[in-house]
Amino acid sequence: MDNQPDNATPDRSALEALLATVALGEATDEQLDQLNDILLRDEKARELTCDFMAGEAVLQRHFQLVDRVATLHGSAHELQDAADLEDGPTDHRSSLRTGPWNLSPKTRGLFWSVGVAACLLLALFVWNGDDDAPQPSDKEVAANESAASQQVGTLVVGVPPQEVLASLEKHRKPVRVGDTISTDDKITFLHFDCGVDVLLMGPAELSVVSPMRAELSKGTLTARVAESAHGFRIDTPNSKVTDLGTEFGVSVDDSGVTDTVVFSGKVAMEYRQLPTAEESRSTIPLHKPSRSQLLTEGNALRVTQEGLAERIVSVTRSDYPLPGTTPAILPDAGPVIRDVWDNLSTRDTSKAYQIVHNGFREDAGAFVDRKYQWNGISAKYGLPRVLRGGDYVMPFCDDKVQDRIQVTVDLARPARLFVLLDNRLSIPGWLRSEFTDTGYDVGIDEDAFSVERSWQQLGEGPGVSLERSCSVWYVDVPNPHPVVLGALDPPIHWRVMYGIVAVPLEEALSTRDEPVANHQPKIGSGLIHRGLLPEPATICEIERGMQYGELMMGLPTANDFGAVKNGLLFRAETLDGLLLPHPDTTVLEGNVAPALNDGLLADSYDDLKHNFWYNGQGRFSIDLKQSTKLQSIRTYSVHWLDRSFQNFTVWGSQSEKMPPVDFETAAGAKGWELIGIVNTDVLDPGGLHASVLSAGEEGIGPYRHLLWVLEYADRSTFLTEIDIFELGTAPARPMP
Repeated sequence: MDNQPDNATPDRSALEALLATVALGEATDEQLDQLNDILLRDEKARELTCDFMAGEAVLQRHFQLVDRVATLHGSAHELQDAADLEDGPTDHRSSLRTGPWNLSPKTRGLFWSVGVAACLLLALFVWNGDDDAPQPSDKEVAANESAASQQVGTLVVGVPPQEVLASLEKHRKPVRVGDTISTDDKITFLHFDCGVDVLLMGPAELSVVSPMRAELSKGTLTARVAESAHGFRIDTPNSKVTDLGTEFGVSVDDSGVTDTVVFSGKVAMEYRQLPTAEESRSTIPLHKPSRSQLLTEGNALRVTQEGLAERIVSVTRSDYPLPGTTPAILPDAGPVIRDVWDNLSTRDTSKAYQIVHNGFREDAGAFVDRKYQWNGISAKYGLPRVLRGGDYVMPFCDDKVQDRIQVTVDLARPARLFVLLDNRLSIPGWLRSEFTDTGYDVGIDEDAFSVERSWQQLGEGPGVSLERSCSVWYVDVPNPHPVVLGALDPPIHWRVMYGIVAVPLEEALSTRDEPVANHQPKIGSGLIHRGLLPEPATICEIERGMQYGELMMGLPTANDFGAVKNGLLFRAETLDGLLLPHPDTTVLEGNVAPALNDGLLADSYDDLKHNFWYNGQGRFSIDLKQSTKLQSIRTYSVHWLDRSFQNFTVWGSQSEKMPPVDFETAAGAKGWELIGIVNTDVLDPGGLHASVLSAGEEGIGPYRHLLWVLEYADRSTFLTEIDIFELGTAPARPMP
C-alpha cells in the first residue's frame, strides 16, 4: 500500500489486511491515520469495512461485548505500572512476583469504532493518543493509582479444595493486580473477589492483569465463574478465553499449545493463525485476522503453535479438578481406561469424551453435553455392585453422528468392559454378537436440558426422579487392547448415547452376583421396557398432529364398541388409595372416568374438563361384558407440552372375573396377557398424540377385561379419548 498514491483506493485484500491489523491492535500510528483517510474519502472502502465487520461479528459478538465490559472493569488496574503498587511484591511461597503489564489505550475498542463509523458513513477519527485527545484528570489518575494497590483476590497454597473454606483464614495471602503466581504445587487455590474460583495445577505460571483478567503462561487451571463475574478472561500465548457463564479448564504446555475444555455453560475463544514459513519470508507484512469460536458444554479445542484450531478427542477429568470438588484418587494399580477416541473429525463435532477414573457412582455425570446423572434403579439396592467405582467415559449426545460413529476404548489392564444401552433403542448387531446382557438395568436422571424438557429436574440418590433406563451389557477382555464399539441403530431422536464403564477383571470375577430383580424397573415405575415384558399381541403405530383432522389413523368417535352409550365404563383402579387420579379430573361414583369414552374431545391444549389424568402412575380398566374379539384400540391425548406423551401398557384377560391389577412384574401378572406397549416420546412434545394397537385380520383377543397401566410421570398424560373397535367395525383410515 505504500506504493499507492495518497488518494488511491486500496484493493480489497490490502484493505482487509489493514483492517485485520487494526482489529488485532497491532496498527501503527501511520496505519491508523491511513485507514482514517481511506474511510473519509472512499464510499466503497466504507462498504467493504461494513462487510468485514459483519463477517467477524457472527462469532465475535459474544466475547467482544463481554471483553469490553471486562476491559472497563479492569482499566484502572491495567493502565498502571507495577512500580506504582504501594505494597510492592508479595512474598508468597509459590513465588508471587510483581511485574509490569502495559496495554496501549490507542487501539482499545478501535475495531468497533471503525466498523460503526464506516457503516454509518461517518468520518472516523482514530484515537491515537495525540495532544488533542482527552487526557485523564489528576483525580482520575489518583483513583487509578489507588485501585492498582487494592487486593483483588486471595491465594491459598497447597490446600485441597474441600479444605479451602475451613482453612482460608489461616492460609490465605492477598493477590493484587500485577502479581504473578509461579508455582510447582500440585494444587493452588485462587479466589477473585469478582466471583471467580480458580484451581491452578503446577508447575504453572499465572499473571493477574486486572480484577477480571489473568494470563496463563504455562500449566493448567480450572475456573468456576459466578454470574457476577461473567466476562472474566484468561489469556494464553496464542488465545483468549472469555467466560460467558461457565466452568472451564485451560492448559498451556511448554511449547505454548493451548487446550480449552468447557465443563458447563459456554466460553468465547479467540485465536489467530500465524503466517506460514513462506508467508513470513514475504517482504509485505501479513497479519491474518483473528478467529473466534463459541465453545459450549462438552466442547474442547486445541490451538496449536501455528494458531490452528483442532478438536480434542478426549480429556481425563482428573487433569482438570474443579474448584470445590475432591480430586480423584487413582488405585495403586493405575487406571483401567487409558484412552478413548472415535472416527469423527473436527468438522463433525468439537465435543470431547471425558474419562473419569474410579468415578462411576450414584449421581455421577453421564454425558459431557447434558447435566444427566447415572443412578441405580432401586432406592434400596442402588447401582449394581460390579459397576461401582469403575472407570467410565462420559460421551456426548449428538444424534447427527450416533448412527455412524465408532468409539474405540483403549484398556490399560485386563478388564470387564460394560456398555449401558438406552432401553428405548433396538439392540445393535455388534452389541448382541460380542457382549452379554447382565440382566441389570441402571437409570438416568435428566435435567431440563431444553425447552421441550423444561419440567425435568435432577433428584439425588438412587431410584429418584429417573427418566429412562439402560440395560447393562459386558465383555471380558483378559488381554488389554483397544476395543471398538459401533454405532446406534435408528431411530435415535430423543435417545442418548451409550455409556461405557470398565472395572479390573479380577474385581469383576470376584464380585458376587446379585439377583437381577434388584436392578430391574417395575411395571408402572416409568422405566419399564420391552426387554422385561413378554412379546405383545399387537403392533403399535403412533403419530402427532396439531388438529384432529390431521391424523392419518382417523378422528376419535363416540360410536365405537367401547363407547359409554353402549353401557361400557372405564374405572380408575386406585389400589386402596395408592393410585388416585388427579384431584382436578372428573371421577364419578364407583371411580368411573367418563372422559375416556364419552366422545367429547378436548377443545384446547389445556382442557381440564374433557381430559383424564394422574400425577404419577395410574391404572384403569374396562369390562366389555363378554369375551370380545377386537380389531384395534386407539388412544388420543392433548396438551400444550409434556402431558401429550403416552407411555403405557395394555393388558387383556379372558376371565369372567377381573384378575388382580396390582402386579409389578410380567411374572406377577397372573390372568393377564400383554396386548400392547405404547410410548410416543420419540415424537415432539405438545399438540395431539395418537396411538393405535392392532393385530391384522385375525384381530386381538378375545378378551373380557382390558387394563391400562400408565407408567409413572411427574406430569402424567392428558387422555381425552380411547376408542375400542370390535373386529370388523373399525372405520377406514382417511386417504393421505
